[in-house]
Amino acid sequence: MLRYHLHIASVLLLCLLASCHKGEMTLHTQRVDSHTAYDLNDVKFVNDSVGYICGGPRYLSGIIMRTADGGHSWSVPDSVVQATLYTMHFFSVQEGFIAGFYGHMAYTGDGTQTFSTLSFSSIAINQLSFYGRRRGVAACGWGYKGGPIYNTEDGGNTWRQAYFDSLHTFIGCAYLDDSTVVVCGYGTVVRSTDGGRTYHVVKENGDFYQTMKFVNTSTGYTVGYQGEIIKSTDGGQSWRIVKGGNGFFGKVDHLMGVDFIDENNGYAVGESGLMVHTSDGGLSWKTVKPFTGERLRAVHMFSATSGIVVGGGGTVYLFQE
Repeated sequence: MLRYHLHIASVLLLCLLASCHKGEMTLHTQRVDSHTAYDLNDVKFVNDSVGYICGGPRYLSGIIMRTADGGHSWSVPDSVVQATLYTMHFFSVQEGFIAGFYGHMAYTGDGTQTFSTLSFSSIAINQLSFYGRRRGVAACGWGYKGGPIYNTEDGGNTWRQAYFDSLHTFIGCAYLDDSTVVVCGYGTVVRSTDGGRTYHVVKENGDFYQTMKFVNTSTGYTVGYQGEIIKSTDGGQSWRIVKGGNGFFGKVDHLMGVDFIDENNGYAVGESGLMVHTSDGGLSWKTVKPFTGERLRAVHMFSATSGIVVGGGGTVYLFQE
């Protein structure tokens, strides 16, 4: 009888593990010269042609580069601040913010030709998100320590600390509409319904959430470093697991970046060249056959079947299904 129950438990475990990944897929990839061997942390496109990548060595330099041909070629990296850059938000081809380690933030109004620096925190700024041109949020913190959330209501000229958690650092954020802000981090997701002035916890005891992507004001996804992916369909009020995290057995996933082109089609990326893909809103996931062993930090989708990934060691790849 004991052997029978152990057999049933083994079958259930294998079924659970199989439900996380439905097969493997192969992408057509093209490595692109980034002119650097430094780690690259974020990639953003303003339109089909113009995009930006940022990164750099943590304690030495924050670099940024620009493309005008859809990511096929990139400018030589320009050093902007004195520590690595983690995040960017561009309002247009000309105007945007960059931010990163030690609270470094800079603004450009001329397409990255010149920058003016700002300083409002000595702690890492991990992700920026704006609603319109005036309202913005910054998710801050490092490691497994506590972290603050900062908000701006004047287009980034001034920032105020709106929330602080002594136990949970904050890594990802999304400004959904005039009043709704969602922020994620170490084991938690918090939400504001008053334009980021106050926050309340909507999810506790979760994965170490790295970033989030909302495709509209209702549907969003968040990825965790221990492999979990969660989804919200009500503007971040509630979340459900659509890909389970790492267990004692099976494949170990460490996720760090995510992008969705619509409610159904998305990619998540992570350590050791990990990429997983869904075309059904997270009901099933396929693992991409590895094309690099580097850590992948960020992904941007051009369409439901194409995109770009960036990561460790200056890694930049265009991909197509």
